[in-house]
Amino acid sequence: MKPSLTDQEINHSEPSSEEMDKLKRSYQLGEFLRVFDKTKILKKNYPNSFKVWNLYAMACGSLNMLQEAQKGFKKAVKLSPNSFDTYNNLGVILQAQNKLDEALQNFKRGAMLNPNSYQIQNNIGTIYQLENNIPEAIKFHTRAVQINPKYIQGLIDLGASYQKSGDLKAALTVYNQALEIEKQSPILFNNIGLILLAQRRLDEALIYFKKAYNLRENFPEALNSIGYILNLQSKFSEAEVYLNKAIRHNANYVQAYGNLGNSLLNLQRLEDALVIFKKAVNLNKNNSRSYNNLGNALRENQNYQEAIKNYNEALRINPDFAEALNNKGIALKLRGNIEEALVQYKKAIKINPHYPEAYNNLGNLYSMMGSFKEATECYHKAIDLNPSFASGYYNLSKVKKYKKNEPIFKKMLKIYKNANLDSKVYSDICFALAKAYDDIEALHESFNFLVRANTAKRKFIKYDIKSDNIFFDNLKKTAAKISYNAVVNDNIGHNRRPVFILGMPRSGTTLVEQILSSHSQVLGAGELPFVNKYGLRISTGDIYPTTERLIQFRNDYLKDINSLPGKEKIISDKMPQNFLYLGLIFNTLPEAKVIHVTRQPEAVCWSNFKHNFSENGLGYAYSIKDIVDYYWLYYNLMSFWRQDYGNKIYELNYEDLVLNQEHETKKLLDHIGLEWQEKCLEPQYNKRFINTNSSNQIRQKLYQGSSQQWQKYKHFLGSALDSLSELR
Repeated sequence: MKPSLTDQEINHSEPSSEEMDKLKRSYQLGEFLRVFDKTKILKKNYPNSFKVWNLYAMACGSLNMLQEAQKGFKKAVKLSPNSFDTYNNLGVILQAQNKLDEALQNFKRGAMLNPNSYQIQNNIGTIYQLENNIPEAIKFHTRAVQINPKYIQGLIDLGASYQKSGDLKAALTVYNQALEIEKQSPILFNNIGLILLAQRRLDEALIYFKKAYNLRENFPEALNSIGYILNLQSKFSEAEVYLNKAIRHNANYVQAYGNLGNSLLNLQRLEDALVIFKKAVNLNKNNSRSYNNLGNALRENQNYQEAIKNYNEALRINPDFAEALNNKGIALKLRGNIEEALVQYKKAIKINPHYPEAYNNLGNLYSMMGSFKEATECYHKAIDLNPSFASGYYNLSKVKKYKKNEPIFKKMLKIYKNANLDSKVYSDICFALAKAYDDIEALHESFNFLVRANTAKRKFIKYDIKSDNIFFDNLKKTAAKISYNAVVNDNIGHNRRPVFILGMPRSGTTLVEQILSSHSQVLGAGELPFVNKYGLRISTGDIYPTTERLIQFRNDYLKDINSLPGKEKIISDKMPQNFLYLGLIFNTLPEAKVIHVTRQPEAVCWSNFKHNFSENGLGYAYSIKDIVDYYWLYYNLMSFWRQDYGNKIYELNYEDLVLNQEHETKKLLDHIGLEWQEKCLEPQYNKRFINTNSSNQIRQKLYQGSSQQWQKYKHFLGSALDSLSELR
């Protein structure tokens, strides 16, 4: 019979070398649970065995049993106080539990025992990096790679520290040094991509992110970065593919949801974008960017109140979130809260003085207020901050008269030459150059840049006139049903009375509203989205126009105009496209007045082609042929409305108004039921906010001849506008 060990013998004995070697091999093979079970028994039999406790702790750590691993390594260092590896392992476990101070103490103890351990030196650097002590992090990562110049993880961490310090050049040098050693490292390719992205070298960054993805298919961070860059390049459909892959690999990847939502938003798939942004918010309710993105989608859906709520939530989480302040300013501007919008833009700039988009938006606000000097200063500031900021140049072109040989031409041409042909940058800079060359009477260059601008914009809008043919047909088919269920309402006197100023865009609707809103009893509300928002599906028959639904449309529209600031009882709604909904308007808002503004057809079509519209629903405006075809759709629809409502439509011709301003203005006021006020003859002095492309021209005194401007380009247009001559 084999004798049993005494207590004293147990306390000082070790398992056999053969048994420990087997367990080490099992650990190396990833059989962590087996090692855990065996060492758990062995540590009872050999309670003072350093080897057993150390291997037990290693197994616990590999099984993510961090508390037990911590206990095991602490026991091991008591048993062997000179084991630098054990102090290192204990530090790793403490770091995993975010106990950074304790981890640092143990790494430093290990380093004292073995100053040449490059792994321990690197781990000390990692702790400093996590504590945002970047100079110390760089110092220790540098020590690690000096000890072992081929230590890939040390080079990666050193590069990351340089990256965090803002020294992108040094980071890139270190990563390339590592790439010479490990030529197939997806992490290195990804990190180099991040540096190139930070340097705005988008095409190069894309190559590196794709290399990272090709080396490791399950790499959601690289996929997300690819999608992000494709969004920046206006390749939204491609971006959607990569971002969906990122989410498949990591279903909780909030940032990828945000970028996917932005792709969908730009593809005008608004409902899909809202679903994705809401998913991101639900995944992490403390992520300010997710609320900001959701706010953007709600803003695009014209739900400004909800958008502002989400921006406020983003700002509650992060009060210094300049982007949310900027976006809140946009929503407030669209809702008509101009002074509040001004405050938000200025707050954003105070937090981030290097924010070109905020300066650009502030400039737009000043321009719409008629403060062109301040607007110009803001646009120049935006361009100074980002010399490639095409939108800044475009907006500057709307308030600036260019002269020959100005240095700004070279700057714009440089952006033009470097821009992606399918991008918004390209279309914006081409529109800006077209305006600049028009100013100096270089008509050939101006026309060519207009063609390039419109061609580029048409590509990413993906407009097809066939869809509008169907849309206009559906409006006509539904008209009789709306008329049959017309609202009979005796509550007319309790609400503000709307005056609809409508017609083709660029026909003179802004001028007419400027004249009307000069009257003390009229609030010029601008281009209100409410008729389209509440009436689109009713007017096309997507929702059957029951009397109840027509009453709901009336109530929704009146509620929104009644909530607008000011005490005026008459509200002008100058959304030009409301000509689409005249059947709905006349049968739900019988108290409304409708002013139909017409202008020489060629002048209207040319002006549409010249302008870079920000509004949705104007996809036709980027091809001369589409513009002419759309004009005929508009003309025929107005003829259709006149059959039933001709006596309710007040026809006002722009050329007649300019030629006989006082006579036509008196007739207009009389039709609406307003007494004469002299200031209606001086609309250029009306200081109201104007949110249209006409904000600059409308501040000038009325002049004749603007409808003939298109003839300068008649030679370039050929016969494109000839079919319109019969409408004059």
